[in-house]
Amino acid sequence: MDCTNYFNASYSDVDFAAFEALVSLKTLRIAMIYRRNHESQVLAPLHIPELPDFNVVAQILERIPANTKLSFGTVSGSQQSQMTSDLIGKGGGRARGNGGMIVEAPPTDLEAAATGVKELVRGYVP
Repeated sequence: MDCTNYFNASYSDVDFAAFEALVSLKTLRIAMIYRRNHESQVLAPLHIPELPDFNVVAQILERIPANTKLSFGTVSGSQQSQMTSDLIGKGGGRARGNGGMIVEAPPTDLEAAATGVKELVRGYVP
């Protein structure tokens, strides 16, 4: 997920319906890049307990089968890792020269977002 404009986007403008069509989805890997607001920011802006609808990971999980196996972050040396590096700017992507302000979200942040909404009913049972 490219969330470099995370705080400028409204989820009411995002069409998550495509995830609902993945009725046979067995595994899903979630990775994210985002723009840090300041040099010392270490957490990805994923989960705000007071605003559960603001959790983009939860928005996805609500729409996929409940038994989908989840993985978080990219695997070093994988195609996904290379694509992420390209987006961040190491490989000539659109974010070149971002001064280290566009980064990949730590897998632990993504996993915490997936479990951070206690009342979250994950997906549907096929």
